[in-house]
Amino acid sequence: MVFPNDPIMLCIAQKESGTAQFRPSTGKVIVSPTGDYGVMQINKKSWSKTAELLGYDINKPLDNIQMAKHIKSVQGYSAWTTYKFCKPSGSSG
Repeated sequence: MVFPNDPIMLCIAQKESGTAQFRPSTGKVIVSPTGDYGVMQINKKSWSKTAELLGYDINKPLDNIQMAKHIKSVQGYSAWTTYKFCKPSGSSG
């Protein structure tokens, strides 16, 4: 599993994309109307330059996940709006 020790990130992936990088009907990368890509729905406009500098291609599943880990280290779980559905009860962050 992609987040074996981080159930919150797994929950976020489930809420963002159903843990899928590609649309089953087309085989193309899932892209939201706001330009969020892949399993972790990473915003291309906000993160493409950083991803490139780190050597990640957010169109590839493992790179998308690695970029998500980087985003979490910079902004925390709240970088994803779906975190509100995943945070432990009693958590304020």
